[in-house]
Amino acid sequence: MAECKPRCALLMGQQTPIILDDRDEFFKTMKHFVQNDCKDTGENSLSFLLCQIDQIVKFFESIGHQNIIRVFEAICNHSSISFSYSKSWKICSICGVPSRNTLRLNECMFVSTQYEKWVKCVWLCTHMLALERSRRHERYSVKTIKESDADIYRRALKYVFHSFLQMYETMKRK
Repeated sequence: MAECKPRCALLMGQQTPIILDDRDEFFKTMKHFVQNDCKDTGENSLSFLLCQIDQIVKFFESIGHQNIIRVFEAICNHSSISFSYSKSWKICSICGVPSRNTLRLNECMFVSTQYEKWVKCVWLCTHMLALERSRRHERYSVKTIKESDADIYRRALKYVFHSFLQMYETMKRK
């Protein structure tokens, strides 16, 4: 954890990974990932991007923002990208503000619907490996991905990175 802190602080001070800005390059990376049985290495690999997200979450935990880790874990443990809605007053597990419109992450954790895009993008990013392995299994030996599917992953990853950077910048100002 001590090594993670400086590295994540450096990572958080940077922009979103460049590969997420280049649709064609990301598609090549995604094709390579799928063709290699959802395994890859290198700085522009999908595995590296997902590892960076994990390091960022651990960084937030190390600086005392356990609520982010609990929300992140609840999203990761959710079985599908579909979350039920609650119309009764609940406390948002991200910001701590009461909200009448929330997503139910688990039996005791709710998030304001204003974070719905973030929740679904986090779910998609953290389940990408399982989704692609499942898709590959369904297609048997076909190792391809549609460009439109790769772009959905790219945009979700970009949104998650950007939102973590915004969160970090907001915390630095406080």
